[in-house]
Amino acid sequence: ADIDVENVIEPTNAGATPITLPASSTLSAMIPNAGDSRILYYFNLGTVTDTIAGGAGTLLEVASSTIATGLKVVEPNGAAVLHFFRKSNTDIEVILVPAQ
Repeated sequence: ADIDVENVIEPTNAGATPITLPASSTLSAMIPNAGDSRILYYFNLGTVTDTIAGGAGTLLEVASSTIATGLKVVEPNGAAVLHFFRKSNTDIEVILVPAQ
């Protein structure tokens, strides 16, 4: 799938696989300018927990009150919303909001 045009990510992995978000430079077509934002929906259709990590210049955050352990995970049959924001220094802040 092309992350620049898709709105939904639906992995179906059956083994423990870390999911690394693209680098901020790779996402320049999706979020080209400082202040731009984009929302993607993540549905884990696999049989194991997906652990999500930020890429180079892509800073992945979660609210400590949302996920007690601070882990950036989506359980099997779970979902999350990823809010992408382009910062003025060209980094991208990504806020993971789980929906389990």
